[in-house]
Amino acid sequence: MMKRPSQIIGFLRKIIRWYREPIPGSRLLRVDPILVLAVIGITTTMWSVMRGLSVETLGNELANGLRSAPANMTTAINDSYSANKITGFDREVALQRLDMMRPIFNQYADIIQSQGYETGNNALAMGIFESLMSLGPAEAGGRLVGALTTGKGIDRVVALACIGNTVKDFELVATPFSAQEQQLRIRIEEIFKMDKDALFKARMRAKINFLQREWTDRLKETPCQPDQLVEDYRIWAYGRAKNWAEYPRIYGAGQRWETYDAYLDWLIEQVRAEGGNYSVQNYEGDFAVTNTALAGCQACTPPSLSGTIQLAVNLENCSVSGKVTGEGGGDVTINLCNSKREPIDEKCTASGQMTISGDISGVLDHTTGKLSLNPTTVTLNHTWQWSECTSLTGGSEYTGEDTIWITGGFTSIQNLTEVPSKMSGSLEWGSDVCQLKGTWEAGKK
Repeated sequence: MMKRPSQIIGFLRKIIRWYREPIPGSRLLRVDPILVLAVIGITTTMWSVMRGLSVETLGNELANGLRSAPANMTTAINDSYSANKITGFDREVALQRLDMMRPIFNQYADIIQSQGYETGNNALAMGIFESLMSLGPAEAGGRLVGALTTGKGIDRVVALACIGNTVKDFELVATPFSAQEQQLRIRIEEIFKMDKDALFKARMRAKINFLQREWTDRLKETPCQPDQLVEDYRIWAYGRAKNWAEYPRIYGAGQRWETYDAYLDWLIEQVRAEGGNYSVQNYEGDFAVTNTALAGCQACTPPSLSGTIQLAVNLENCSVSGKVTGEGGGDVTINLCNSKREPIDEKCTASGQMTISGDISGVLDHTTGKLSLNPTTVTLNHTWQWSECTSLTGGSEYTGEDTIWITGGFTSIQNLTEVPSKMSGSLEWGSDVCQLKGTWEAGKK
């Protein structure tokens, strides 16, 4: 961005003030016509520069208005509450709206001010160029008339006369920044369309998170027995929330909650019911299994599989959900068998690939820490073929559902509170001739 010399700006401003007389340049007409053309050329510069300066000034005014708007709006919100025009609940909702609007105001203030400053610099450069290159009397005369036109004052960009659910007065004036103002208006209107309960919940986010951490810690100590915990937890939360100095105003006659107990019930409801994530512990780890033939003369491919296991434990009801995925590939070499299924001195190699994927479900025993998982139905894809074998050719492909068994859990229920917290167990799948078996381990995410 070009730096504007302050001396030139001062000179140009003096010139434009001088030419805003009833009959600009009349004295010069009686002196020298050539000088008149030069003056008209300079006036051309004045019009371009003054347009640039007015845009820059307007940009600064709008930017400063946007930056000061949050402070003015905060005062208006608090004054409305003090005058009993809005409830304490509505006050918190309005402040939350304001918190969401503040970065938007600052963002567009920077955009508008930057563009205004750039316009001023560009106008100065163009104006000086025009004063040297454009001395045509007709065009310059038209610009001289334009230079004598004074601009109107700039109204407020944003005026919130009433802090409520809608923007009562959102003024936009026709300015060089109208596109930015319209974008700003759209973003602000989106915030004003948001549900009041959702805004208040967002306002309470830090408080709810604090209460959730305590509730989760208590659940880890006594999992799967929430009814026994609620009363003790409520006594603890009663004292904590009572000390939040900014929130006693939201309950009482005419407020969102009539009593403190009703407000506390709402808080605990959010702690226990919000999205289900408040009491869920997630675990993730790996498993590895080997594929073993249960009888001779069998090529069980692939020789091994590995993959991931994910488990989510709900500490309130001890339900468990998750997913298992795995894959493997490789070769297995065996001795061929005669008609009596006795191995002979001839070897063949089979190549195979396999993938498995399925959902896990079950429960956690809150007395022992052991998992009781349902048989897991997995989608199994298996392909294999003979290779390096003269006696046998061809192969096979299978896609379908099958059942695997997953067992395991914590060593004891106290492992829930350990750092790091880990579970482990075994994974098994078998057919009449082959068996996949191995172990898994998952740590808290």
